[in-house]
Amino acid sequence: MDISDIKELNVLWGTIYPFLAAQVISILPEGARRLMELGPFSGGISFELAKASRDYSIVIADRRKEILDYLSGEARNLNLLGQIRLAQTDLSALEFREAEFDGVISRGAFFFLDKSMLSEIHRVLRPGGVGFIGGGFGESTPRDLIDEIGSESRRLNEKLGKKWISRTQLEELTIEAHLERCSRIIEKGGLWVLLQK
Repeated sequence: MDISDIKELNVLWGTIYPFLAAQVISILPEGARRLMELGPFSGGISFELAKASRDYSIVIADRRKEILDYLSGEARNLNLLGQIRLAQTDLSALEFREAEFDGVISRGAFFFLDKSMLSEIHRVLRPGGVGFIGGGFGESTPRDLIDEIGSESRRLNEKLGKKWISRTQLEELTIEAHLERCSRIIEKGGLWVLLQK
């Protein structure tokens, strides 16, 4: 995965992130404060969440230092480093305590999602917390914005090696992770799994 392609994709999705952040806010538990966004496509949603409320304390985590360095620079440029912390960790063995977060987000997750990552997201959620994992434009993003970036987004995703998975495959992943009873598949605006603890 080339960092320049990830940067290009993040810039391209700039108009989409406010809508995804609004969807995340709508599913977070009341009083949510501690949030985490996982993976190399992080940043855009977290930055919008931080701008929406000073109450959020957000960790952006990935395994690659170059991704975190880039996102740290973006957070600094937006004057958000007081709310956002960067952490280097394996996504399938998160270096965080159990029940540490009210919400965990991973957009673009199908590049690297596996049962261990799902289990780890569930482990670090507090009781009542939610995980929002998957991919897509979100349920309320206007069609004209999607049309504007759709073909270029597909081209970049293919260049980055995106895996396409079906609803059935995602359901099987939740079963393998023993999380089928606390998960719900959402297909409006993409393909997402909502984990609830």
